[in-house]
Amino acid sequence: MIYFVRHGESEANILEVYYNRGNKYGLTKKGVSQVEKLAKKLRKIKFDKIYSSPLRRTIETADILSKEFEIPYTKSNLVIEYYTGIFKGKSK
Repeated sequence: MIYFVRHGESEANILEVYYNRGNKYGLTKKGVSQVEKLAKKLRKIKFDKIYSSPLRRTIETADILSKEFEIPYTKSNLVIEYYTGIFKGKSK
């Protein structure tokens, strides 16, 4: 079975900007809390692998899950978010 998890609330979410490349925006305190709560809800499931896009907010999310499930995660461009082109860094 495959589970898809979206990252917790990020700084880009708060600023309402598109930012799908690079490491500029990480998780907010609320975002960290959201991921920690999710990890507790998923605790009974045995995961074999965790994959993360190379973005800061997704790596931070994967790091929390990785620690909770005691398995490493792999960064991969195969799961990177779509590129927003000219909208990068702009408000909704």
